[in-house]
Amino acid sequence: MSATITIDKAGRIVLPKPLRDQFRLKGGAKLRIESVGDHLELTPELPIKAPPLVQKNGLLVVASSGASCDAVAALQADREERENANVGY
Repeated sequence: MSATITIDKAGRIVLPKPLRDQFRLKGGAKLRIESVGDHLELTPELPIKAPPLVQKNGLLVVASSGASCDAVAALQADREERENANVGY
């Protein structure tokens, strides 16, 4: 996605909603900014969290990554994410 955004007088920028959704960024999320040649690069500093949940044959399962997982924490994280998405922010 490509977009043009404006810096306000305080130096703030607003990330377009499709990008916030794509990277699951919410208020208070941290981004690392780096100067790379002649451009700026923003990288989300995502918290370490449970593996993503996916639907398989109508069931919600933890995506396999080969690493150990706390399924209860993964389900809780998914539930909270869905609840926050329904708040209407």
